[in-house]
Amino acid sequence: GFKAAKRPKMSAHKSETPSRAKSKATTPSRPSAPPSANSLKALKARLWDVYSTYLGEPIPPPPGDGGLKAAVVRALSPVSNPKFSKMSGIQEWKNCVALYVNVGDKNGNTYENVFTRAGSQITWFAQPRQNEESPVIQSIVATRSMAEESVEDAWRRAEEDETAPKYEDWPLHLFCRMEGCEYVYCGRLKMVDYDPRKHPMKFNMRLVDAPLLRTSEHFLGLVDLADADEKK
Repeated sequence: GFKAAKRPKMSAHKSETPSRAKSKATTPSRPSAPPSANSLKALKARLWDVYSTYLGEPIPPPPGDGGLKAAVVRALSPVSNPKFSKMSGIQEWKNCVALYVNVGDKNGNTYENVFTRAGSQITWFAQPRQNEESPVIQSIVATRSMAEESVEDAWRRAEEDETAPKYEDWPLHLFCRMEGCEYVYCGRLKMVDYDPRKHPMKFNMRLVDAPLLRTSEHFLGLVDLADADEKK
């Protein structure tokens, strides 16, 4: 879980009597335990491999394994069988945050997380328990001021200088799907703006790789669903 989830408990102590509050203040807080070796927070996602292989493509599970989110984790993970929550739409890795978004259900109805501006942006809502102090939210907000590099530039650098890092890890990535379908890797996200007054917080984010994604029929299928719903 995120550290921010514990903050409401701290605010609840304000109503306590001064004597109780004082006695608790003298007790040093215990540091949070480090993540286990095979948890996602301890693992560096293989972003370049996924970026160069699956951009605009669905990530299929192995034959006989229907785990759709597990298929993405397997593609990203440097180890086999890492521990992760199948329910959470937000994954914190050591080097990035991965967002899992359903843009529509099996009947073609869209959800609140939806593409806008012909697929160049997406509206995304944080979890209700998250606030501006949550580490994952701070990671998302930090992308607003980051300089970006196109995949073509990354390839060119790798070809010109083999010692150069193939790809500078980008900290925020998007995986989208229709409900029940395989996740399509939609590349890097960069925050445009957000509204901290809304609960849950509402974010507008730009798809850094939108120009390349528009050549993908899988991506365009997800965007067409959103556009069709907006025109209703």
